[in-house]
Amino acid sequence: MSSFVFPSIALTKIAQELYEKQKNFYRENYVEKNNYELLEDFPEWLDGIGLKILAPYFENMKWQEVMSLSTRNLIDMGIKNSNIRSLLIRHFWRSKVIHIKSKELILTQVQLNYRDRDFQMIGRDLAVDPYLLKDLKFCLNAMGYAYSNFAPFFYGKTWQEIIDMNVNNLWDNHINGSKRRSDELKKIYQTNKF
Repeated sequence: MSSFVFPSIALTKIAQELYEKQKNFYRENYVEKNNYELLEDFPEWLDGIGLKILAPYFENMKWQEVMSLSTRNLIDMGIKNSNIRSLLIRHFWRSKVIHIKSKELILTQVQLNYRDRDFQMIGRDLAVDPYLLKDLKFCLNAMGYAYSNFAPFFYGKTWQEIIDMNVNNLWDNHINGSKRRSDELKKIYQTNKF
């Protein structure tokens, strides 16, 4: 019989505040407009989406070059996880669209097509780098798009503890929305299958 300690209300409140802060930061700097200061300091831009650990892959590249990378380029660079590649491509695409709209240029279908042909042909990679598993935000993003936003609810947990969670564990961590819990359980189940 295992003993479970409920998180204190204070810790839950802190996690909720951190989540709201991250959500607002993300909306202001990645959705509503481009934060060009962050883009110039690309590791910090990556940190905002929970992928700072990938900064060495983009060393010596200007943000404009990075934004033009395709899925195939990311694979060739060694970024193996398909969820991570998809997250990067979506953010590159969104940044390009925001940049083009801010310059009041006309968007063509080619500029808007962020899914290159290679994207549909690539299966899920099973390669796991133990070093990357130490980064909580990276691990959550590897499970699905923008899951790093939920990192405050998982602080102090290991990768193994997260993928071993069930609906009760998520409820105990104050992930209260049934849709959110259901989505996370699906991702945990899919991750466990590998």
